[in-house]
Amino acid sequence: MNLILQRYLLKEFFRIFIPTIIILEFLLILGMALQSLHKGVNITALAELAPHIFFYSLPTALPVALLATTVITYGRLSGDNELWAMLTSGVHLWIIVLPVALLGLLFSLLSLGMNAELLPKSYRMLRVLQERAVQEILAQTVGAAQGKMRLPPYYVYIRSAEGGLLKDIIIMETEGEKVSSIILADEGSLTLDSDNNLILFAMKKGEFIKINPKKADSQSPTATPTAITFDETLFKVPLGLTEWTKFKKYASLRELFELKKNVRNEIRELKDVPREKKLTRRAVKGRLREAEEACQKLVNERTAFQLGIVKSQETIAKEKAGQENLDNEIKVSENYIRIAKEALGTLLLSKELTVSAKPKQGGPDDRDIKIKELTQTIEREQSRTERAEEQKQLAKETIRLEEQNLAHYGAEVERLNALELNADVERSRWNQILYLREKIETSRDISVAIQNRLYPAFSCLAFVLVGIPIGIMSRRGNILIGILITFVIILVIYYPLVTIVKVLAADIRTPVVLTLWGPNVVITAIAVVLLIKVFRK
Repeated sequence: MNLILQRYLLKEFFRIFIPTIIILEFLLILGMALQSLHKGVNITALAELAPHIFFYSLPTALPVALLATTVITYGRLSGDNELWAMLTSGVHLWIIVLPVALLGLLFSLLSLGMNAELLPKSYRMLRVLQERAVQEILAQTVGAAQGKMRLPPYYVYIRSAEGGLLKDIIIMETEGEKVSSIILADEGSLTLDSDNNLILFAMKKGEFIKINPKKADSQSPTATPTAITFDETLFKVPLGLTEWTKFKKYASLRELFELKKNVRNEIRELKDVPREKKLTRRAVKGRLREAEEACQKLVNERTAFQLGIVKSQETIAKEKAGQENLDNEIKVSENYIRIAKEALGTLLLSKELTVSAKPKQGGPDDRDIKIKELTQTIEREQSRTERAEEQKQLAKETIRLEEQNLAHYGAEVERLNALELNADVERSRWNQILYLREKIETSRDISVAIQNRLYPAFSCLAFVLVGIPIGIMSRRGNILIGILITFVIILVIYYPLVTIVKVLAADIRTPVVLTLWGPNVVITAIAVVLLIKVFRK
């Protein structure tokens, strides 16, 4: 008799569940279809999207349908006194509750399978088909007589499109209200890079014109722009879409677990790196930036001293070469002086002999002129030698000072090298801390993604368990009453809790599992309390 009653319960359950899930799925598919049509997806593309929309929306519709069905089924049994007739016939309440509870567990496992494998595949296909539709829309948009796309700070103008080939492309980049650069191309094509939210323009035979608005304002309104011609180029225009994490959406549950294992292994390899738990990620980035700035400052100072060393070495080499030239100049002058003195002595001796023998009458003798010239040469070369000696002394002083500078610069370079080594160690330390923090946060993100696949599936069981006592206690089998109770539980209790726990899960200090499973725990706890109350009655 127990089996007959349980089959009857399941029959009643599915009699309500099947139309309920169909209606919910229809509403969700209709909503997503209207949203896709609003984005510009055509009917043909929408027909391809429909099966994937169905599987994508099924995990959302299933818990709601189970809760509504459970409340309505047990409310009708209680309201028609069928439940009390069963109990007075000696049937224990467990016999009445167990099949639907097991059915809730079965649907949870089914939903888990969909969330683990089917949902990411459906989401991937949805993205692929939506991207294809967006590309078609873009092609249709730019294929118009005066195709225009406004993608701030870029404005795209395309005269026409023939078979996917765009003609006469103009892309303008703006700064405020002024144009800062222009790209002109005779032809090209576009593709959509959804991973990076970009439109890629492959353009041929054009030129890139750079305009400096500030220069135009400060000098003249007609400042000459810079133009660069090109044969082929690839230009990226951002779509400005919200970024999304690939592994959270596309990876299956098995791939998420594998990815988490790899990240944990990387974290274990960084076991000697301090975690600096007291510092936020922004504070760690600030410390790393300070370490990099300190390291760069030391590098700049060391480079300045090294340039000083090079300049001092060049000055010393130059002064030494000058000294050699001065030594040669002194030697030449000394030779001139020696030769001039010898010639002067000979002339003076010759003059004395001539005067003593027979004095000459009339103007100056050629020997007097020669003597005067030699005397002047000796004086000139002596002055030249003195100047060379002075310059030589200045060169020696310059070399001495530059050698002192070399010693100072060398000592400073050695000191800065030691400081730079310590600064580089500090920078590497903070870099490793930041890398470890990123890996920890990545591991947490993966954990959140895993739990986001798990806990919604088991909401089926939680909703079934809470729906049983609520249906029994309501004693109403009316469909509208059941739907009203369902939406009160979901909209007033469950989804507000889901929103709260998702905010809490973003905080690295909160435990992921306990936080994200909180709504299911609360619903299950309410179910346990109500079931105990019903069983006591």
